[in-house]
Amino acid sequence: MSHQETLTKQNVRTVTWHKKADRQIKQAKGRYENLMRNIPDAIYFALPDETSATFISGRWKDWTGYSPDDFHEDFEILPKSIHPEDKDKAIQDYAQAHKEKKEYVFEYRVVHKDTGEVRYLRDHGVPVKNNKGEIVRFNGIITDITERKRGEEVLCVSEVRYRRLFESAKDGILLLDAETGTIVDANPFLIKMLGFSHEDFLGKAIWEIGCFKDIASNKDKFKELQRQRYIRYEDLPLETADGRRIEVEFVSNVYTVDHQKVIQCNIRDITERKQAEENTRNGTLC
Repeated sequence: MSHQETLTKQNVRTVTWHKKADRQIKQAKGRYENLMRNIPDAIYFALPDETSATFISGRWKDWTGYSPDDFHEDFEILPKSIHPEDKDKAIQDYAQAHKEKKEYVFEYRVVHKDTGEVRYLRDHGVPVKNNKGEIVRFNGIITDITERKRGEEVLCVSEVRYRRLFESAKDGILLLDAETGTIVDANPFLIKMLGFSHEDFLGKAIWEIGCFKDIASNKDKFKELQRQRYIRYEDLPLETADGRRIEVEFVSNVYTVDHQKVIQCNIRDITERKQAEENTRNGTLC
């Protein structure tokens, strides 16, 4: 084989190798970009001087309307994107973390520049050091926590509404731990109706409260309630703190809150109704 033929074959192999390498690089880049495009979080690098950052994931554009390139060219895009009510605190938190060169976790809201949609984000940044121990950048990941936050808000609203109903109800209400029978709360109407203090109820098992001795006189009846999940009593009087006896309707239900069973006891004063029924019977007999 001539020298020229050898060089030609070597050139062909070199060209083939370069083409294969280029193809592999493009494939790897495509897989990487596809991964970054589909990852639910935004990943970024930020320099310690806070003047520039590069977002790798395009999720930032979904949340704010600004592309990664926009952010890279103008770091002020970040404060522009943050909700006005959260902006000052977020900027201060970032500045403090970069100054102290420490790991940070912040939560703030951003506003989409075109739609006005508000999203809740969690930003977690970690300092990266070189072999000299110097901070060269922060690696960060931003997670959309909107659904969690909205769920918390709904739960908070529900709790406020329930508390208002609990406090303003015109029936007495007791809340018990379903496993132990311990009273965890009593509403104002029950306290007023029976004349006992809030502290008289809390932390005690219902069968330890004297005024309930006829309704839940022992643990066996409590176990019956646990088993049936619903019990209704009538014609069982309660004795108030000042010694008066009142007729009540006593209804108990078992339900689950945050994976824990709770017993709610609704206690209604039916003394007047019972007296009216008795008067009617007496009048009929006469």
